[in-house]
Amino acid sequence: MNPASMTSTDVPREEALTPFTRRWSRRLIYLSFLNFIIAGTLALFMRTDQLGSANLIGPLGTPQVFGQLLLAHGLGMFVGWQFPFTYGLIAYAFPKYMKRRLFSERLLPVVFFLFMIGFYLVWLSAATGFGPGWYFL
Repeated sequence: MNPASMTSTDVPREEALTPFTRRWSRRLIYLSFLNFIIAGTLALFMRTDQLGSANLIGPLGTPQVFGQLLLAHGLGMFVGWQFPFTYGLIAYAFPKYMKRRLFSERLLPVVFFLFMIGFYLVWLSAATGFGPGWYFL
């Protein structure tokens, strides 16, 4: 279209899905898949513990360790995978399909880092001895 012949209604709207939003949405989705892989590995450790061959990989076999694995696996699958994946998908899909920018896209890195720090601190607490199973949730 010739810019000289454009009217005010023909002006293309600003791109709603900015590169900033696209980049941070992608990071949230990558973080969710990393947490999914880690929590899946914890599920394999839980199955090994239930099998009774705990002497192959270390001090498993106690109810305390199984509770720790159960807590870390459950939090990893429900919170560590589901939240960043859903948030990243929504932060990507809403601007793209509704043709509107996010209200405050500058909060995406804040959400990313606060979630990552808090979530990995909870996993650290499970790794250092806190393991009540699902009663924590």
